[in-house]
Amino acid sequence: MLAAARSKRFTVLYCVSIDRLSRSTKDLLQVVEELNNLGITLIFHREAIDSKSAMGQFFLTVLSSIAQLERETMIARINQGIARAKSQGKKLGRPSKINQSLINAVLLLYQKQVSVRDIAKTCAVGIGTVYSIIKNQNLTEK
Repeated sequence: MLAAARSKRFTVLYCVSIDRLSRSTKDLLQVVEELNNLGITLIFHREAIDSKSAMGQFFLTVLSSIAQLERETMIARINQGIARAKSQGKKLGRPSKINQSLINAVLLLYQKQVSVRDIAKTCAVGIGTVYSIIKNQNLTEK
C-alpha cells in the first residue's frame, strides 16, 4: 500500500478502522505522517476521522494508543489463559497423529527395509514423524 502511495496511484485512502492500518501507535503515526507528506488524505470509516485536520491528528493519536493498549491487554490475557491451562495439565496444540497402530505400521515397514520416505507416504505422515517413531523405538537407520 505504501509503495502504491509513493507512486501516486491514489489520493485518498479509506480504512475501515485504525487497527486495520497499524498495530502500534508509533507505526500508525509514521504511516499517517508519510501519507500526509505525500498529499494523501486518510479517512477512517469506523472512527469518522480525517487525518488532514489538527483535530483528526489528535484523535488518531489518542485512539491508536487505546487500540494498542487493548491489543496488549488481550495478548496478556491469552498468555495467562495458556499458562493456566498448562498448569492444570491440559494438553495444548494439535492432537498427535501418532497412535499404536501407526507405530506398528511404521516399525513393520521399517523392519522390511522400506525407505523412510516410502513409509511416510504409505502412512500419510511426515518423514520427521517416521524418524521420531524409529528413534523412540531405539532402532538405528539402515
